[in-house]
Amino acid sequence: MAYGSYDDDSKRKRRYAIISISSVLLISMVVAVTISVNKNDNGGNEEITTSVKAIKDVCAPTDYKKTCEETLRKDAKDTSDPLELVKTAFNATMKQISDVAKKSQTMIELQKDPRTKMALDQCKELMDYAIGELSNSFEELGRFKFHKLDEALIKLRVWLSATISHEQTCFEGFQGTQGDAGETIKKALKTAVQLTHNGLAMVTEMSNYLGQMQFPEVNNRRLLSQDFPSWADGRARRLMTAPLSEVKPDMVVAQDGSGQYKTITEALQNVPKKRNATFVLHIKEGIYKEFVQVNRTMPDLVFIGDGPEKTVISGDKNFKDGITTYRTTTVAIVGDRFIAKNMGFENTAGAIKHQAVAIRVLSDESIFYNCKFVGYQDTLYAHSHRQFYRDCTISGTIDFLFGDAAAVFQNCTFLVRKPLSNQACPITAHGRKDPRESTGFVLQGCTIAGEPDYLAVKETSKAYLGRPWKEYSKTIIMNSFIPDFVAAEGWQPWQGNFGLDTLFYSEVRNIGPGAPVTNRVTWPGIKKLAEEEILKFTPAQYIQGDSWIPDLISLLDFPSEQWRLPRLPPPPTCPPIPQTLIAAVRIAVSAVEATETGTRSSDESSDSEHERSRRRKKHEKPKKAKDKERSKSHRHKRHKNRDRKKGEGEGSSGPVKLSKFLGRDKDDGERRSAVSGKKILLKVDKSKEDKAAESKRNELLKFLNASFD
Repeated sequence: MAYGSYDDDSKRKRRYAIISISSVLLISMVVAVTISVNKNDNGGNEEITTSVKAIKDVCAPTDYKKTCEETLRKDAKDTSDPLELVKTAFNATMKQISDVAKKSQTMIELQKDPRTKMALDQCKELMDYAIGELSNSFEELGRFKFHKLDEALIKLRVWLSATISHEQTCFEGFQGTQGDAGETIKKALKTAVQLTHNGLAMVTEMSNYLGQMQFPEVNNRRLLSQDFPSWADGRARRLMTAPLSEVKPDMVVAQDGSGQYKTITEALQNVPKKRNATFVLHIKEGIYKEFVQVNRTMPDLVFIGDGPEKTVISGDKNFKDGITTYRTTTVAIVGDRFIAKNMGFENTAGAIKHQAVAIRVLSDESIFYNCKFVGYQDTLYAHSHRQFYRDCTISGTIDFLFGDAAAVFQNCTFLVRKPLSNQACPITAHGRKDPRESTGFVLQGCTIAGEPDYLAVKETSKAYLGRPWKEYSKTIIMNSFIPDFVAAEGWQPWQGNFGLDTLFYSEVRNIGPGAPVTNRVTWPGIKKLAEEEILKFTPAQYIQGDSWIPDLISLLDFPSEQWRLPRLPPPPTCPPIPQTLIAAVRIAVSAVEATETGTRSSDESSDSEHERSRRRKKHEKPKKAKDKERSKSHRHKRHKNRDRKKGEGEGSSGPVKLSKFLGRDKDDGERRSAVSGKKILLKVDKSKEDKAAESKRNELLKFLNASFD
């Protein structure tokens, strides 16, 4: 009991030390960023207090400086600590959104119009999600670790980007509603929206500054096979390639009664809440006509079907029947780290029913492998967070891939279906609202194709690669096949000049009759990527897939050499780093190392004492007769080998020490491995050597000498 208490106490002290030291580092970064932003500002009032000056510095990189400063002056009291000011800004945003969520609940109870009531309910749900994102961000600010600082900043950007998506989706729900409920909610959320954008601006500035410093310990990415998070255990990775016969599910769903449950909804209601590993549902063949929702309280869930056309979840809710686009979905995935394999998701409402979503995905670090998404308008709603799709098929008519997620589609097929008469068919519609959001769609090694019914009308219903749903829409299509029915212009405007200057669209090394970019639109937002920029949009870098996508899915797995991407050139020369920041980093690293060393030595001393006690008890046990005989036999063999070695002379053909060849004796006169520290021996049998072998050995010795220099 005492040993366990000591261990817990030492770990707790170490954690507190790292957190406090990392906080100092973060403060140094914030100050460095704000100083660099204001380095040309010579106007200052000497009478301004330290607190007010700190607030101005923290708010300097934001878009809504007035809102930022007013909020911090009101809530931050007299602190001048940059970290506390950033945390205060997050707290204020959470409070604002929480107040709106409560207000929307009251409005729901008073509302009579069904569509408005649904929009208010949708808004409340999304505000709860937004509070969750901000709460995660607030907690992350308190547990920064120096060696994982870049990962923490990436998480913050992901969560804040998702918060912006939630806020915008709340507003979109009031499209087509009666009354002024939408405007009321929009006004109530105005400050919260501005504070969210401000928080993203602060974090992005820190992230950019960290990237410029290029600390190897901070900026180097893990290899795909290293350091998987706790959820991505061996089982989760094996699920992706294992044949169905080898998968051992935790639960089976079957309409014929051969499983534990007949519906997916019933099965989800019985998934254990507390678990430390992935939970697998095998959903047997059948068409499941039900609304399925994987809540945020259900992380690490896996759906495995019998095939994308055999196991299908189907629905037909649509916008024309008085349902918001958000609520038309057949399947909603919110719980993080969701995996689906061999599954089909469809909405059968038809083109005439307008928006009708087959699946809506808000799950961070979600994976879809060999799945099929079938619909017409708005088939796949990649709403927010990081998502990865491999070997999937997405079909539809208009905007059949839309949302504000950071999503990579690798080796997928986009199938254009027959729309209503004379309708155009834009494939993507990304909805980035803030240029700092870490979101965008990447189609890598994909194929665009058309169903036979569409090909018959392709001359009057041209397809487009995409159109800008929001001002900063971002889509990259690389190493993909583009057919002839894609319009020569490539991209379609949303309405007038909306977003044409601010969007980010790029095509890289595509093939097919529709791939030439000679007649493409020339909007200011169309980008031509340099060679060194291309790899930024692969899963490993764009969605940090090396840390959560199972290693069985190759991040650069293309069928031919022409589709392979170039290697990145050496990084540019590092810019000068402020001396104050260097000092802060050195202090932080030294203190963390000292803390870890102290804790480790204490733990090792306790461990060694424990081991000695265990060995002592083991030796005190009386040996059995059989063990005694075995010990005598082993002693006899050891003595025999020792006597044989003593009898061997220097002129014999026994092993010769490498140290004699290298002529580099250490304290004990032995040459040791630089890796293991073990003695290095080289067997030489001179009696069997000829001149050629002697010459080769001499060359080997020269090589070894050169290697050890």
